[in-house]
Amino acid sequence: MDKALLDAAMNGRIRNARVLLKKGARVEAANGEGYRPLHFAAQGGYRRIVEMLLAKGGKLDAGDNDGWQPLHFAAYNGRREVVEFLLDSGAKADAVDCGGSQPLHYAAWSGHLGAVEVLMARGAKVDVADMKGNQPLHHAAERGHGEVVKMLLAGGASPAAENQKDMKPRDLCRDEEIRGLLDVAGREWKTPEEALAALRARQRKLGSLRPRGPSL
Repeated sequence: MDKALLDAAMNGRIRNARVLLKKGARVEAANGEGYRPLHFAAQGGYRRIVEMLLAKGGKLDAGDNDGWQPLHFAAYNGRREVVEFLLDSGAKADAVDCGGSQPLHYAAWSGHLGAVEVLMARGAKVDVADMKGNQPLHHAAERGHGEVVKMLLAGGASPAAENQKDMKPRDLCRDEEIRGLLDVAGREWKTPEEALAALRARQRKLGSLRPRGPSL
């Protein structure tokens, strides 16, 4: 029954999940990788199942074998509505996995602007580094997600931040336009007005840029 509940949560089958829970399936049952029903539901963006599992005792801070909590799964897969719901339910925006990564790292890596926006609005810090020293801006720059880069910069992310290999976001970026944006943001300007004007000019040039990379 536990395996069937995991399958139902993974595939968004709320009726099956409800019946299985009534029959005694364990809401905190886990597979070999430590994935629980709540992880699968958050990953798939199945808010109603997430809500039901929490009501039945599912734990917001339950981690898989790599320390990923439901919010990590929702952020990585760009499930904005579920990200919001989990935060409303008490999930921590600064939850850390075994590699020191927070949900914002994964939303930035995947290029999910909506999830990035929600996490930042709910207190996620843009300058937090994982165990390799990478901040969300490193990930967004490396993956070529221009809109996410702009949002992180607007939220205070530093283009001068270096990871443990002494690499700045620009050093990881292969997109010339995004590198240009990072260069503008990282220069020392005589006045704040001069910096803002330069940044806005670069952003206008990037206006048609859209997040790239696979939808995860």
